[in-house]
Order: sequence, then structure tokens, then C-alpha cells
Amino acid sequence: MKRHLIHKEENQFWMIETADKSHTITEGKIGKKGTSQTTDFTSNYKVRDDVSDKVKAKIRAGYEFFIPIPDNLFTELGENQEHNGPFIVVDFDNKKEVIEKLEKGLQYIKDYLESGVTSFKRIDSDLVWFREKSEDIKMMYQEVDFFDKVLEIYPDLETKVMEWLDFAISIRGIHTEYGQGSYLFQDVASALLKHDKKHLDKFLAYLHTWDWDHETDDESELIEDLIVRYRATSEEGLKLIAARRLSLAGQHGNELELNEYLEDVDEETINRFFQLMMLNLLKDNHGQENKRLTDPTNAAHYREAKQTVDYYISDILSELGIDFDEERMVMAVANIDKNNPHHLTDILNPDYDIPLSTPFCITLGHEETKKRDLPKSIQYFSQAIEQDPQSADAFLGRGYAHYCANDLKSAEQDWVKSLELFPDSITSKRNLIEVYMIHSPDYPKALKLVNQLIDRQSYYKAGDYIRRGGIYELMGEMEKSEEDYQKGLTSREMGDHLNYVEFKIFLNQFEKAHKVLKNRKIIKKQKTTTNSMVIAHLFKCIALIGMEKEYEKEKAQLYKHFEKGSVYSKWNFQVINAWLPKSNLSEEQKKEAQELIAFIEENRSTNY
Repeated sequence: MKRHLIHKEENQFWMIETADKSHTITEGKIGKKGTSQTTDFTSNYKVRDDVSDKVKAKIRAGYEFFIPIPDNLFTELGENQEHNGPFIVVDFDNKKEVIEKLEKGLQYIKDYLESGVTSFKRIDSDLVWFREKSEDIKMMYQEVDFFDKVLEIYPDLETKVMEWLDFAISIRGIHTEYGQGSYLFQDVASALLKHDKKHLDKFLAYLHTWDWDHETDDESELIEDLIVRYRATSEEGLKLIAARRLSLAGQHGNELELNEYLEDVDEETINRFFQLMMLNLLKDNHGQENKRLTDPTNAAHYREAKQTVDYYISDILSELGIDFDEERMVMAVANIDKNNPHHLTDILNPDYDIPLSTPFCITLGHEETKKRDLPKSIQYFSQAIEQDPQSADAFLGRGYAHYCANDLKSAEQDWVKSLELFPDSITSKRNLIEVYMIHSPDYPKALKLVNQLIDRQSYYKAGDYIRRGGIYELMGEMEKSEEDYQKGLTSREMGDHLNYVEFKIFLNQFEKAHKVLKNRKIIKKQKTTTNSMVIAHLFKCIALIGMEKEYEKEKAQLYKHFEKGSVYSKWNFQVINAWLPKSNLSEEQKKEAQELIAFIEENRSTNY
């Protein structure tokens, strides 16, 4: 960013230019080199703030922005004009002059907007006014629709006019702190669209530079007038309707009544409108790529697709009297092929297989695991694996679905494959450690995996020390076990301590489990009713049951969490469920523990 100011009376210039975390000020007599000084800052935000302060100070001192004016661009027309200028006078019989004024006029506007003056001065709807040389002596310089006339007389200059519109699209409101710089180009956009409807896509891209969140009546009526001009059911009309209801919705887009334009249209027209809607969803309200929807690996991808269906598609199809399956529509919105968008009739056909990307199959697999629809979850993960046999994430997710379904052999096989494809997977290793510790005991394998985690991790190891302590205890190496437990229990994370407690319960060491649970420095109230305190109360109940002590108070505390609101508990009870049948508890005590676990699983807001 560069700001160039001058003080005409004192014949001085002052220029400041930024470079990441510094700025350089150059000042001196106009026409001279001047002197420079560079200042460094700790952040680019501080650079920006200091530049703003210094520019404001110079403005107060009588400086003004220097905006270079190309030679022979403006003409003085005297005071008897509707505007004060600056005026660009054009002789349309002179093609060379028309080209020169096109090029120089655009350069002036670029320099004006990029000078920084828009931070201190509101831009009018026009920066320049065009006038045509006239043979009429009384009207020597008459007003003219400059761009319309250029395209009418010299259609081969279409590319030159396009340069104006391309620049308007490129600024996308960045020069609009106190005024919409992009509005300067409405005449250009309208002239191109009037000249040839092939410019409609570019025209819509230009409209995305406007501030539709604060639209005026004129802006609202603009698209409706164009729909009427092109006829609603034409390709152009359908594009305009789709844009107005989606990416150009603004404040009043939903007031565009679809029945007025699309009532009783044929299936082909509805399908085309739906395709154009899908393409429109790929852009945000600034005309930029909506990466949350176009990138299936984006963390917000599924949520964006679902919200799009809920907030937009549902209303639009409802207005058209069309019922649809929400789940299939989310799939369609999340998997838009920009070269061949879905037909609505295909989405409505339950026998049509909507093509799904591998990342989206994985996302759906996780969503179904959350709902505990494990066969469906496994189906989606398997589809992802079929499409991409090298997807470690797909094997990891399917392994967890098998694990939740108590198919521990299949879970182990998938996690082993996931680890083969991605040897640094911490999750796969920890999952397999549990398998080899608890479900299919193979302590050397478990020890090898936990050693890899401890040796290679440079950050968080406390939980893995607790795991290794458990493995050593199962192997009878109590000295090593105790040493690792002590390292692990220095953790400040409640989850690590709960993992230790769970393992102690698994070994029927209820007193040791209860001792940790009584430590209020570790087991403490959370700001929200997340899983930690709920699981702490559950384990305390089970420990007290095992110690044959009264646990009604803890049970009441456990239930109280659910009375306060939603409980988001992701704890998996496979270890406890593996322990219960062979535990030291009586049948009655086992039943009591199972009832507590079942209560949590049935009432928590998520299982995943």
C-alpha cells in the first residue's frame, strides 16, 4: 500500500509505503528525490494503524492526495454545466481519440481509487462526466451515454470497454469505506449487457461487488426489470432469478415471488432453473468461490450444505410446490458438479444414485455413526474405500463404526490398514492400543505402539504414559507401571485422569479409582455440561458400587446434569462393557452399573 500526498502551497510531497511489518516515509520538495526513513513494527495491524494516523495528520496540515492526471484527458467547460467536472470530451468521429479517452479515463479512475482518498472523502456516483463534441453551437458539448455510443459506433472496441468492467469486478468493494467505488461502473456494465446478452455472467459478477445488505429500491428493481426484458423462462431470465434468490438475495431477494415467473412451466425449465441454482450456490454473496461448499475436505462442508438446504433450497422448492427428501438434497448440494449440475428430477428419484465425493462419503459415515445407524455408517465408509482404497481416514472411520457395533476383529483390521496407509496416525495407534490391552490382549503389540507415540510426540504425552503404565501393569512390571502412572497423572486434563480411573475399574481396583475421583484439583466442575463431569460421576457411582458403599448422592449428581440441559458426552463405554461380565460385581451390582450407563447413552445429545 502506498499513499502519496502533496502540499501545493509549500511545494512539498509526502509519501508512505508499507511492506508487511514496516513502512517507509519519503518526503521533500516536489520534483526532488527527498529523504526516506523506515520504521519497523511488531505486527502489520500496527503498521496499518500508524499509516492511518500519519495520513490524517498530514490532511489536517493542508496536504491532499496526489492523483496523477493523464495528459489531454480533461477539458474545462466553464461554469454553466450541470456538474463541476472533471469532463472528458470525446469526438466520436475520431476512433483514435475514443480509444485514448477509454484508456486514460480508466487509468485515472484506477489511480484515484488506489490513492487512498476514498478513506477520507465519499465517492460520488460519478468521478468523471463524458461530453460529446457537437456541431450545434448552442450545445457545443452535450451529455452522452458514452459506453453505449462507443459500442454502437465501434463494436470492435468491446474488449476495451470490458477492461473497465473487469477492473470494477476486481476491486469488489475494497475502495468503499465511505462510498461504493464499484457503483462508478454501472453505465459500463449496462452498456455491455445491452450490446450483447453474452455479457450477462460478467454483469452478474459485477453486481456481486455491490452492497446488497443495504440495497435500495433502485437495486431491487434492477434485476426484476432485466427478468422482464429477457423473459423469465429464458436462459438469461432463469439465471437472474436464481441469482436473486441466492447469491444476490440481499435484504429483499426472497420477496421475488417464484410463482409469478415459474408457475406452470415444464419439467425441462424447472430442471434448468435447479441447475442454475446449484451453480449459484458455488458462489458467496461477494461472487467469490464458496469454499465451504466447493471443498469437500473443508471442516464446515457438511454443515454448509445442510444449512443451504434449510435456509434456501427448502423455501424455494416449497414455493414451487415441490416436496423433496432432505437427506438426498444435502447430498446433492454437497456434491455439485459445476460442469454438469444435477437435474431436480434425478434428485427426486429415490432410485437415482447421487454421485458422492470420497471425503463426503467419509463425512456421511461419521454422521451416521453419531446417530448410531452403524450399518449405514459402514456402508458410506465402504463406498469411500471403494472410490479411494488409499484413504486412511475412511479405514479409520469404518474401524470405529465396527468398534461401536462390537465387531472388534473388523475394527482392528481397519485400524491396522489405516495405520499402514498413514503411519503417523495417533488415533489409529491409540485405538489399537486399547484393542491389544483390553479386547484382544497382545501386550507386546500394545507396548510397541505406545512407545512409538511417546518417542515421536513432542507435545502431549501424559495420556500415553497412563496407557503404557496400564500395559506394564497387565504384564506384571509394577515398578515401570508406577513410574509411568506418576508421569501421566501430572496431566491437567481431566480426560487423562478419567482414562486412568476407567482402567482401575477394569482391574477391579475400586479404591484407587475412587481416590482419584475425590481429588477436587483434578475432578472439577466445567463451564459447560460436557462429558467430563458426567463420566466422573458415573465412574464414582461404579467405584462406590464396587466398594459396596452408598452411591445415591453421586447418582443424583449424575442425573442433575441432564436436568440442566443438553449433555454432550462422547465417552465410549466399550472398556466398561468388556469388563462388566467378568467383573467382581454381583449380578445385582452389574445391573445397577448397566442401568447408569444406559441412562447416559439414551439421554446425552451425542454419542460421537
